[in-house]
Amino acid sequence: MLLIIISILQLIITSYFLNILKAPENERGISLALPFKSTGTYYILHGGKNEAINYHYTDLFQKHAIDIVKLNKLGATKRLFGSSHPLNEFEIYNEIVYSPLRGKVVKVVDDLIDQPYKSPDKDHLGNLVVIERQGVYVYLMHLKPGSIVVRSGDTVEEGQELARVGNSGNSFEPHLHMHAVRKENGTAISIPMYVEGRYLKRNDVIGINGP
Repeated sequence: MLLIIISILQLIITSYFLNILKAPENERGISLALPFKSTGTYYILHGGKNEAINYHYTDLFQKHAIDIVKLNKLGATKRLFGSSHPLNEFEIYNEIVYSPLRGKVVKVVDDLIDQPYKSPDKDHLGNLVVIERQGVYVYLMHLKPGSIVVRSGDTVEEGQELARVGNSGNSFEPHLHMHAVRKENGTAISIPMYVEGRYLKRNDVIGINGP
């Protein structure tokens, strides 16, 4: 009898966790391309349908956001030794960011400095590009100052170069933050993103064999 009870509890727990990790079923989302092309291993640092794996989840504006970093050959985001960790030690720093969709650039911020490691500027989102398509606004944030090559009003194609990864604004370490919103009753509401068909969550890994 005890074994039966334990088995039932295991099924309930497994079902619960599968439910919180899968993509939302009742929210209209947007399909996007991966914003990187360079060879390497990209890792989802934050993302998913639960606050435990995605600290953005409690924020209506960034609920379905993902934070993307890149892993080196040792499986770390930066060199393992040293104490100061300049930004160029991070594998993703200065990586080219490509547009994940075709659309119109509606906002660009490019005048914020890169913050040192572990020194986020909590007063600013960071340098960013916002691209609009059919009422959906896609944000790409924490870009390197001076690296943005598009301007507000430009039409961009999927796969077009936008900028480079930096550490500007409220960022703990170099990474690319991406989220999408749709305005509902005057409020910008975060919507799910399906990157190359996947609703990405923490610990997901994407390998690229590119240029």
